[in-house]
Amino acid sequence: MSQITPTFVLHDAIEAITSFYNLLCRLYGDEVTLDYPPEGGWPQMAPELQTETGLSDNAFALVRHIPYFRDDPPCLMQGTRPHHYPRFCQDLAGRTESQRKKDKKAEKRVARQVEEAVARDGPSQAALPPHMVILAEGGRYSYTLVIDTERGTVIWWIQMLEWAEGAPKGDVEPIHADLEESWQGMPTFRIKTFFDMCKQQYLTMVRWTLSSFFSFTALFQ
Repeated sequence: MSQITPTFVLHDAIEAITSFYNLLCRLYGDEVTLDYPPEGGWPQMAPELQTETGLSDNAFALVRHIPYFRDDPPCLMQGTRPHHYPRFCQDLAGRTESQRKKDKKAEKRVARQVEEAVARDGPSQAALPPHMVILAEGGRYSYTLVIDTERGTVIWWIQMLEWAEGAPKGDVEPIHADLEESWQGMPTFRIKTFFDMCKQQYLTMVRWTLSSFFSFTALFQ
């Protein structure tokens, strides 16, 4: 496991995520549609909305320049589906000023609940520092993928702690490896390493499925 802190490179992060999404498109075929951002990023994510999202420059730039699945997105891993930030920003832009003020008051009221939920259910975007952004998440029996645009890593939050025992340990030291019950101690990978691993897992599954199919059909020949 590397002790060296990786460096975040926006282009490389976009390329790693896009490459994985492209593979999913080839595997799922007509079941999914992947939309790519125009030059300059998604227009729904206007720079003036960055403050509303609470994201840093790098985190906002990342989610502004990656592709998104159009309708029902495939699971990146079990029960874990990607967020759609352009839609989120479109909703933000459509709110009135009075609605925004009400939302701010609501955020203050639930701040304590959010803090408690982090320890129980995984990281919430509201509780993460600005340079971290949730790429995908699911429920109790799934995962949350957090991109750290300061360290250039993916934090693989595993909801079921018993699952963590057999999971890859990551190739980078976690932020706080001594915090056994914190998402900050979860397996941490360089961005490219993580998505290359995801692609390999999908390809291995496809090869196993095809191998099993042809072995089964051979019995009836």
